[in-house]
Amino acid sequence: LERIVTHEIVHHMVRNEWANELKKYSKDSGWDSSKTGEPRPGEFVEADGRQSREEDFANNVEYFLFDPNLLKKTSPKIFSWIEKRLGSNLNLEKGCK
Repeated sequence: LERIVTHEIVHHMVRNEWANELKKYSKDSGWDSSKTGEPRPGEFVEADGRQSREEDFANNVEYFLFDPNLLKKTSPKIFSWIEKRLGSNLNLEKGCK
């Protein structure tokens, strides 16, 4: 459940506070240089990430938080991008205090 909620919050964030981050991600990851309707180059942690830059971004942030080793193995440059640009703002806490 935590992964699903986090993923959906990322969708909300890219439509609001992280709109500029999505633009930068699109440029830096190769979405902007892809042909219209084509995914960015490289591997994806989830197949549905090929559908849009927003889905790809949400998947990658989710994996950065919940399965960082798989993201690092699958897309090391994207892992580094997220770590550098968003890492200090992404924290998970277990349970309520």
